[in-house]
Amino acid sequence: MIRCLLILFFTVCGVCLSAQDYTVSLDDRDSAINITNRAVRKIHSKEYNQAIRLIIDAVNYDSTFRGVYTVMYNASVAAKNFSPEVKGVLGKGNRIFNDDDEISFYLAEIYRMNNEIDSALNLYTHSINLSKINGEDFDLVYLYYFNRGNCFLKKEQYQLAIEDYDYSLKLKPNNANVLSNRGVCFYRIKENDKACDDWKKSSELGNSISYQYFKSHCK
Repeated sequence: MIRCLLILFFTVCGVCLSAQDYTVSLDDRDSAINITNRAVRKIHSKEYNQAIRLIIDAVNYDSTFRGVYTVMYNASVAAKNFSPEVKGVLGKGNRIFNDDDEISFYLAEIYRMNNEIDSALNLYTHSINLSKINGEDFDLVYLYYFNRGNCFLKKEQYQLAIEDYDYSLKLKPNNANVLSNRGVCFYRIKENDKACDDWKKSSELGNSISYQYFKSHCK
């Protein structure tokens, strides 16, 4: 899998192609890129829902232009728009780029933020499985585990959450947010010393919530 970085403007020669066999004309690819660039400008001017409408148009021209899916994710999170249309576009990207852990992660995030926890869990697991193949050196991979852990925490499956937080910390040591949430899990399963250790370390790293937890629950 080729991972692309989001930049301000896309060009015809700077795209990632799907491994699947799709036929796209150069004119349609060019239209999709031009529309996506307009959407990026809308995001910069905080016109997020207009950016989403443009991305839907871009996908109609060329659904194999990978850049549209990153822009859709950025716009939808900024707008807090987790509509069926948004999920439909990212779901299409997930099907086309079916070996791409990053796009799967973006779709998982949309489901999590829309409180569709079981769907999010399945997609995070898919992203994690793909990352074992594609490489865990990608900057976002620690979030695959962190946010799957957050879903387990929400479902009160504390031991599963702790396991994900452990791995997230292996990939990104001393992350204050991961430590804070792992501390909550330890506290819920009555391992108070471990909870306090995590909250103390997290608060020292600047997490104000952990500081309050430590003051309230630790000696």
